[in-house]
Amino acid sequence: MVHFGLNFLTARYRLKHLGWASEKDLAAVSRVSTYPPGGIDRWQEAEALRDFEYFPCPSVPAERRGLLASLVAEAWVKQHLDRRQALELLDAAPDEPLELLTNAVEV
Repeated sequence: MVHFGLNFLTARYRLKHLGWASEKDLAAVSRVSTYPPGGIDRWQEAEALRDFEYFPCPSVPAERRGLLASLVAEAWVKQHLDRRQALELLDAAPDEPLELLTNAVEV
């Protein structure tokens, strides 16, 4: 959750509905902070550092082109997400060249 910036409820929902964890296992997990070390100011700084003029997937909204795009690209490269899931998380058009995205962001 910390690595991919997911909050506890989102991670819990995904684990439950993918069948990767039982309700009993999930009940035993405590909530953890998903803020980056240093707090929200560091998060905004991290987003600003990833802002660049050209983005290889033009249908991706601006608010999803920073840290989220790099995390989704990393998860897609590592096959934690399939293409459809990556496009959905990025709110991208189905024909976006995700291969170009992995070259443009830090993976």
